[in-house]
Amino acid sequence: IRQKLRPFSHVPGAMCLIPGTTEVVRAFPTRIEVAGEVYPLPLTGPVEGFTLEQDLERNAVFVFGKAKEGFYRLCIKAFDRGFMIRGERGIDFEETLFKEISLYIAPHVERLSLGSHKQLNWDRIRTAGGLAEQLPVLYCLSQKIPRIAPASYPMPEALSTLLKVGFHGILVPRLRDDEYQGLIPDAPVSGDPAWLIQEGGKRIRSLFFEQKDRRLALLPKLPTELHQGRFIGLQVPGVGTLDFEWSKKMLRRAVFQVTTSGEVILELQKALHRFRCGGKVHEATEPLLLEAGKTYLLDRFQK
Repeated sequence: IRQKLRPFSHVPGAMCLIPGTTEVVRAFPTRIEVAGEVYPLPLTGPVEGFTLEQDLERNAVFVFGKAKEGFYRLCIKAFDRGFMIRGERGIDFEETLFKEISLYIAPHVERLSLGSHKQLNWDRIRTAGGLAEQLPVLYCLSQKIPRIAPASYPMPEALSTLLKVGFHGILVPRLRDDEYQGLIPDAPVSGDPAWLIQEGGKRIRSLFFEQKDRRLALLPKLPTELHQGRFIGLQVPGVGTLDFEWSKKMLRRAVFQVTTSGEVILELQKALHRFRCGGKVHEATEPLLLEAGKTYLLDRFQK
């Protein structure tokens, strides 16, 4: 998957989470707010090309633009005792915010791509509401926050609705829809809003993959608008790792890298009845024997 997950906004006051934490950055052209603390910047406006970027590849947040003094760029990153805010270019600024945080660095990140290669301008993406752009970012972010206890929240069934009412800024979670869109009840809620990220990630994964012991369902709830995509590095307990891809709404190829020997039963889309594995045609209803230490390519899925 070549697309780099770096959503950004040009709106003054834009917000996002600091990867690895549930703390929020809010950025203005000459001021940033980090985890509730305010930091004026030694800059003079007008600022051109102001940008807040959440870099999920480097687990950092960047703020940059061109002020009267020239181009500037700041990096905000979490460490085990708080946050570091450092000018990388064009600005002499460095602050360390010591704060007790729950920092989580994922040892492995599953990657999802849904065939979109647009720039991740979140202001436009959120207005358009496209799942192909939003779901990969939310799924990646859900793997880069600490584990959260469930919240009291009227969780909507549709992910498109959750994205509208459960988030503002660049996927900053909220338990109250302060835009009053009328899509969920305006009822009392409690808990950590970041639970919405965690729960959203689980729901996204369940659209494309589900596991019940050694029964593996591929594309069990594929939304009709997601015609093509690729899921890389899925952790399958008791089996190993799995990559697969689909196009024209149908599964095309899957690769198992096996760590534990045994049989698995694949639950494929109803229209698919057989596939090729190891040069042989295999019926979809038959158990598939996998041997530890080997890699298996499944292709030629047939109706």
